[in-house]
Amino acid sequence: MPTLPAVSITRPSYAWFTAFGALAIAMAIVAWMPWGAGLEESLGLRALFRLRGERPPDPAVTIVALRRQATERIWMPRQPAGRSLCDGLVVADRSPGPGWMNPPPPSRLATWPRCLHALLVEALDRGGASAIVFDVLFRPRDQALLGFDVAEDDATLARAFRSSRKVVIAQKLEVVGREDDGSAAVELASLSEVLEDAAYAAAPFPLPGSRDDEVRRAWLFLETAPPLPTFPMMALHGLVTRFGGAPWPPGTDGEDALASASALHRGLRENPGLRAALGQRAGAGSDSLSDRYARRAADLWGGEELQWINFYGGPETVTTVGFDQVISGDADALARIEGRTVFVGYAENLQAEPQDDHATVYSRDGRNMHGVEIAATTFANVMDGSFVRPAGSAVAVSIAAAAFLLAALITWIAAPAIGLTVVAALGTAYLLSAVAIFRDQFLWLPVIVPLALALPAGWLTGTFHHYRAATLQRKRLSEVFANVVPAEVVRQLGDNAQSLRSVRRDLEAACLATDAHQYTALAERMRSAAVFEFLNRYYEPLFSAVAQQGGFVSDVVGDSMLAIWPARPPGEDPRVRVCEACLRIVNGADQLMRDDPSISLLTRIGVAWGSVTLGFVGSVGHYEYRAVGDPVNSANRLQSLAGALGVRIAVSAEFADGITDFVWRDLGDFLLKGRSAPTRVLELAGRADELSAPQRDAIVRFNDAMASLRAGETNTVEVVLSALEHDGPVRFWRSRISAAGGQVAMPVVV
Repeated sequence: MPTLPAVSITRPSYAWFTAFGALAIAMAIVAWMPWGAGLEESLGLRALFRLRGERPPDPAVTIVALRRQATERIWMPRQPAGRSLCDGLVVADRSPGPGWMNPPPPSRLATWPRCLHALLVEALDRGGASAIVFDVLFRPRDQALLGFDVAEDDATLARAFRSSRKVVIAQKLEVVGREDDGSAAVELASLSEVLEDAAYAAAPFPLPGSRDDEVRRAWLFLETAPPLPTFPMMALHGLVTRFGGAPWPPGTDGEDALASASALHRGLRENPGLRAALGQRAGAGSDSLSDRYARRAADLWGGEELQWINFYGGPETVTTVGFDQVISGDADALARIEGRTVFVGYAENLQAEPQDDHATVYSRDGRNMHGVEIAATTFANVMDGSFVRPAGSAVAVSIAAAAFLLAALITWIAAPAIGLTVVAALGTAYLLSAVAIFRDQFLWLPVIVPLALALPAGWLTGTFHHYRAATLQRKRLSEVFANVVPAEVVRQLGDNAQSLRSVRRDLEAACLATDAHQYTALAERMRSAAVFEFLNRYYEPLFSAVAQQGGFVSDVVGDSMLAIWPARPPGEDPRVRVCEACLRIVNGADQLMRDDPSISLLTRIGVAWGSVTLGFVGSVGHYEYRAVGDPVNSANRLQSLAGALGVRIAVSAEFADGITDFVWRDLGDFLLKGRSAPTRVLELAGRADELSAPQRDAIVRFNDAMASLRAGETNTVEVVLSALEHDGPVRFWRSRISAAGGQVAMPVVV
């Protein structure tokens, strides 16, 4: 059997490395584009929050919630004894009597007597609150609509504000038209003048929108001219002014706190040196509460206006007490107020009015966070320095590209299954690390693009490389084995990865054996290298004829070749193809001799038909694909008989039965060596349409003579043969008849 050339596994070319690099750049572009950033914002950040879980809120913040439950415990006299509607107010689970009433529900805060808020401010002052922030819009009110002394009611609350000196109230931005560039023109809503003047500051707190209407960020300063601080920052401003020794740079600590804060922010953004100076002043003292306030101001006042909120959890995660608990002097409630900044606002979870609930990463079962909770969370982030810090586009781009390349290279080096395991483990480790960094350092690393896009894309790319390499490998193996093993056997081995011993078929097949007469003498007088080169030239037309006619070479030993034609599906008779191959082999071999007259070889062929078994034969790492069965032996005996009879192509009658496209000469019946039954042997004389009339007539007369010989009419046979041209078969039979004294009979033992 011919030695097969070695087939190496495909190595990645420069084209593959270029493809890897291009796809890595594509992953980087995805991470850099708004689409990729949007995925990280809507899915990645949510995943990090959910995997991290809730965290303890900053203890410096408490919410006083305005809820229906609170108002149902507050009882006001219908006929107050004093000028204030709140004179004689009682907090109880039941009504003190028929002359008492509850204030309107929190969904109608605009109609509340503001003396209730005054009572709250006074209670918070007594409880030791560091600062008070009202997420309540104190608009001017109409005396006629409310039926009580609005001015006196506002004056009561204003006195409480002035006495406290630490109250920040909300102010709303309202759209009043359009600017020349098409943007919305906004202005601050009108507030009760007496309350605005009495408060430490009035500031807005609008929430920026997002792609999916989920609150994720908060304004510390609004990008207006001049920039406006929001009320979480004004609360910090008040704390610094009150407790921090007012470490503001000169010219930024005027009487108007809002203007002072705005000027400070603008100055620090335009002059970084001021920020460094403020930081030095803030860190010059001891590690006291006042220094903490000052350091936070130094960190934030010159920083970004828009920050990513680090939520502590869902609704009511921030410490919350009821309005009724505080004004009644509840000890547990007051314990959660001392030394804290208190945010007051609507926080009713069971009703949608007013529309102040917002979706967050922790929203579930229809429960959202209210504006006061988001404001308190933002301020808590201000105080504990825990705003979420995005890693930035450069880091996102680098991680996406690195994730792709790592997955692609791992899968290329290892098998796809192993690569998948390693890539999954690396992805899990990265995710756990990202969650841990997010939890401990508040750094937001990208997770969606690296884990859901880059790693799978890298694994698929590496897997595709393996698939392509395997496909090329299979193609090369098929090309190599095409001359020695049928294509379906190669496919069977490749598809099922079976052992060689299991690839076996029992079928009907034609076996063709060749032999080159006088090859031994030729090899004796030639150098081995020359013999090697000659055999390659000799077998080229033989192999080509076999392959072109659908057969395959099963064995080659020296100058002998064995080829096999398995039976095809019904309607496809391989015997005609075998006949064509025989004629082409003879012509090809003869042409080789004509091209080189110094070489004289005569190629003879034997063909048999019957049941054979095709499969791999061998052991200890060496196998050959062979046909095993009587037709193989018969084909070799027939090519030897062809030499004895002096013909080129000898076939069994069983093989030639029914083939009419070719002319057959009956050579007689022979008992081949090793066989117990005689074989009728025919010579393939040529194509029917290519033989001349005299040639066909001579063959007919020879065939008639063989028929007479079988009938015992020896005299007639001798007369016929003597009239024919004395070629090999004629000489063979005349010699036999003469030697036997005219008594020869079939079969002849050879």
